Amino acid sequence: YTLHTLFPYTTLFRSIAYIINIAVQDALKTLKAAPAEQAESYQCEQGAAQILTSSSESNIEVKNTLGKLRRHIYVFRNRRQWKDALQKQTIAASLKKLQLSLDMPVQWNSTYKMVSAVIKLQTPITAICATQQMDLSMRDIALTPEDWKTLHTLQNFFYIFVKPSQKL
Repeated sequence: YTLHTLFPYTTLFRSIAYIINIAVQDALKTLKAAPAEQAESYQCEQGAAQILTSSSESNIEVKNTLGKLRRHIYVFRNRRQWKDALQKQTIAASLKKLQLSLDMPVQWNSTYKMVSAVIKLQTPITAICATQQMDLSMRDIALTPEDWKTLHTLQNFFYIFVKPSQKL
């Protein structure tokens, strides 16, 4: 017996998962919002936070929002003051502590997980960014209400693909 003989639908399920993966990866490329290969590309020096933009690109709103988000996550993960402030704000908001993580180019669902985790921490993140004095340049890349709306839209978009993927 071969695996295919015992489980003839295994190839079909693998193919469906592969198609979902290709579809979402292509959507990210179309949005020009695919994550960088190296997390260090989101690093920003203290006092020099900025988001690079190019007005000639399409879907610049999504790209800029995800760029801002990735920089925020990098800062919250790698700067002790920011990490401590987020933990305090999360406790104050009676929210469950979540580990923020950057998305990976090879796993589209990592973008969904990244966006979903940040949305759960929207209140603490917004509070910290609005009142912080640790790095005033971070205010230049603060997530705006429009950015949060874009993140909610992206979460809903990815959710369409998450449910079928979980069933496989």
